Amino acid sequence: MPDRTAIEVRATAPEAPEMVASADPSRVFAGHRRLYLSLGAMAFLLFWGLPSLILPLSTDEAIYAVGARTVLRGGELYRDFWDIKPPLTYLTYVVPLGIGGADSVLALRLFNLLAIGAGMAVVFALTARFFSDRAALLAACLYCFGYFGVAWFGHQGEAESYMAAPLLLAFAAYRVRGAGVYRMALVAGLLLGIAIAYKPTAALLALGLPAMELLFRQQDWTPRAAVERLALAAVGVLAVQAAWVAYLLAVGTWADFVDIQRNYTLPYNDYRWLAGTPLWRSILDPTGGWLVNSAYLIVPAWIAVMLGLFRGKRQPTLLLGGLALLAVLSVWWQGKYFDYHWLIVLPFLAPLAGYAFDQAIDLTRSLARGDAYLARGLLAAGFIVLAIWPVLRTYDAYGLLLDRTLGNISQQTVENHYLAEYEANVQLVDQIREQGDPDDSFYVFGFWALPYFLEERPLPARFITNASVRSTWSPESWRQELIDDLERVRPRFVAVAAGDHQPWLTGTYQASDQFMCDSFPELRRFIEENYHAIMNNGLFVLYDAEATLHSAAPRCVA
Repeated sequence: MPDRTAIEVRATAPEAPEMVASADPSRVFAGHRRLYLSLGAMAFLLFWGLPSLILPLSTDEAIYAVGARTVLRGGELYRDFWDIKPPLTYLTYVVPLGIGGADSVLALRLFNLLAIGAGMAVVFALTARFFSDRAALLAACLYCFGYFGVAWFGHQGEAESYMAAPLLLAFAAYRVRGAGVYRMALVAGLLLGIAIAYKPTAALLALGLPAMELLFRQQDWTPRAAVERLALAAVGVLAVQAAWVAYLLAVGTWADFVDIQRNYTLPYNDYRWLAGTPLWRSILDPTGGWLVNSAYLIVPAWIAVMLGLFRGKRQPTLLLGGLALLAVLSVWWQGKYFDYHWLIVLPFLAPLAGYAFDQAIDLTRSLARGDAYLARGLLAAGFIVLAIWPVLRTYDAYGLLLDRTLGNISQQTVENHYLAEYEANVQLVDQIREQGDPDDSFYVFGFWALPYFLEERPLPARFITNASVRSTWSPESWRQELIDDLERVRPRFVAVAAGDHQPWLTGTYQASDQFMCDSFPELRRFIEENYHAIMNNGLFVLYDAEATLHSAAPRCVA
């Protein structure tokens, strides 16, 4: 007797293609859900970050770009280019400037968007692992929104901009149990080591790894295995630090780097706290400003931690909340509170905020359709109220982008909009080009590296920013080194800046021109004996070695 089951299977088999052909589109979306959500996050990045493509270089970005160009041209950091940061930030700038051109600001802007996209991808992956896909999309978009909310002009391209992805990925890679936990512990350590190589104060976040061991431990967890995993992570962290030290040793500039840290950075750190201000006010005053400006992330992140305690998400919310607090402590540790310093907290706040908004949307499902739409509208309106400043700034930035695209304004107008002193820097460079030959070198005594970026010529000295010799704690040997270099090279042009008061970098309220006139007699004598002023645009006085008379008001006039 034939098998009825086999007959039924054969009878129904031809219907399968028809079922596939008429598949529900929602099932197709579900099968590629994360892909589509990821594409949505990237579309948000392009939309929200597009106006950043026309931003000019900020003061810090110009310094990093000149440092990277020094490397690209065969020079060495610290020996041919003075600065206090570890090398990874400059080596990061080598990538876009090496690919897109050593003078390409657009290449740097596109690279920054890629770095933000990498951070969004890691935020998405970690949030999806701990919470849900929808929370992941919200978190990735909130990370992008928060990044541009904190780091607009003057605060992009910093070390904090590039360390978010490896920092968060380190905690995404670390596992307490499962296959390959020891290998992943080493990977997590390497990633955390990269973040620390960008910013040494990020070492405080290493405490998040033992916190993960305690929060995610299971019945088979043992202290010995935990110590072994943490030891492997420590090996990874140390391996990255050893790598950049080995790099400096290989190029012969380790001694120069150590000399800078000993003679400048250590005394400079004594100025972390405002003199005459209680320590707690020095910390809490700038922190309070950040709390208010980032309330659109901090408030939902706080709610997320509370929700996690009651909705079965205790472990990930406590972990991310603890990491956010450690990131805040790392900012306090360095004692500097510019907007971009707070970027280190962002990758831990965004997943929490995404989870909170996801839960709020879930709550509206029990409402009638009209009430649900109203509730979601009120939720969006509340977010916009908290984030009104970044929203308005992006609106204004799109206005500039549209005018620039349509040709209504020039790029110089955009540059002057964002940096009032940009035009004076351009005037300085134009005067050097008009009065001199292409191979004439120049030196700017000030905190302006932008002229060196706009007009690439050999640097006559490594002290391209003069905090190195202007600070009250700078060794006298550095000032003498600068004079020796200027005497040896005899640059055709020397410019002296004004108005660059930077007590947090120099320990004095003297600007560059005041310092030269009153506290650096060797430089004053060198300029007055060999140069005459040919331009004074308020920010710079430009001196020309071939001029025979002053045609502009010089500095140090009695």
